[in-house]
Amino acid sequence: MRFKIVATLFLALTIAGCGSTGKTVMRETAPVKMVLQFSETRTSRAITAVNVTVTGVEIDPPVIANLTQDGSGVWTGTFNVPCGISRTFLVQVMDGDRVVYSGSKTQDIVAGQSNTMAVTVYPDLSTNGIATIHVGVANAYTGIGRIGVTFGPYTVSGQSPGTDLPETQIAQQFEVIGRYCRIVRTYSATHGCQLAAKYAEQKGILCWLGVDIGTDLTANIAEISGAVQTATSYPLAGIIVGNEAIMRGEQDATAMTGYVNQVKSQVAGVPVSVAETWDIWYNDGAGQPELAAAVDQIVVNIHPYWRGVPVESAVTYIADCYTKVQSLYPDKVIIVGEIGWPSEGNPNGSAVPSAVNQRNFLTVFVWADQNGVTGFLFEMFDEPWKVGEPGGVGTHWGLFDSNLAIKPEIARVWF
Repeated sequence: MRFKIVATLFLALTIAGCGSTGKTVMRETAPVKMVLQFSETRTSRAITAVNVTVTGVEIDPPVIANLTQDGSGVWTGTFNVPCGISRTFLVQVMDGDRVVYSGSKTQDIVAGQSNTMAVTVYPDLSTNGIATIHVGVANAYTGIGRIGVTFGPYTVSGQSPGTDLPETQIAQQFEVIGRYCRIVRTYSATHGCQLAAKYAEQKGILCWLGVDIGTDLTANIAEISGAVQTATSYPLAGIIVGNEAIMRGEQDATAMTGYVNQVKSQVAGVPVSVAETWDIWYNDGAGQPELAAAVDQIVVNIHPYWRGVPVESAVTYIADCYTKVQSLYPDKVIIVGEIGWPSEGNPNGSAVPSAVNQRNFLTVFVWADQNGVTGFLFEMFDEPWKVGEPGGVGTHWGLFDSNLAIKPEIARVWF
């Protein structure tokens, strides 16, 4: 079980300006109010103190603060921190003289700026017996938290759809996914991909199981059979039958409706949907009435990069596409099945791939969080097999590289 703590920082200028003149002067400070509150049931560990240590350039000695507990179990405290860049907040939760949770985050203290820090405690112990606190500063990235991601498992060179995957590989990948994500979407129910449902259950992650639908009827039947079998073995948040099969011209809406009804007839109590690009669902305002009537949710993929939209306009573009689709299906829940930005590759018009732009794109989750939209970020890991994708971006959509290491720019804002 994971425990979420919300720490709110209220930063207010006490003396105008935070710059240095080169002379020996007292550093201007800002009061910081930090609040820690366990939002879920804790373990049996006794929490006797919460200590905060702030270090940084020209902070000598470090700022030491002790939070106190109020009657409702909330830990709170207010302390002054010198303005400036790269102030590191070390948070330690104590049981007597023993540190039981520990973690830190580096944050600029800016005049007149308010910040929120979300702290997530993972009770899985390291070798020294101390569980990790991951501190995320929610500024422009408020709301990303433990987000939903799409999961392509082909992280090893030479693997591609149709490769039989070892279970140990899926287990290793979910060790990472389980630390960062609350919901995952997959793309296949065969060749070992269906094991994602097993490890999602173990990690307490909601799983939307994908069914790979293409032109091969035999393969499509095997995918549906795999999905039905998985649904009888593991809990699923839903089943997504096909991903952009209509957009690729491999199936039409009537055929996809048939596949949806086939799955629904064999799986009880599990929502069944189809993922298509937003314009396929919108269909110039005519919609897809037959297919929409069959599915339980509308799953739309929206990719500003492929439309040449600059990253600065990505949130506006996604919201506009979402609203257009929503206007046609007011009685259906609309889920964003894919949204993402590549960290490397060639520009597509005004859409420029870069590590910084990929990080900036994560602000889309502010919009999603504020509007109650379920969304899946494309994708968790880089996949080497996508080397042939136009623009050279295929192997660079992951938040993590193919070695399962988080990309440095993403690490700045995601836990």
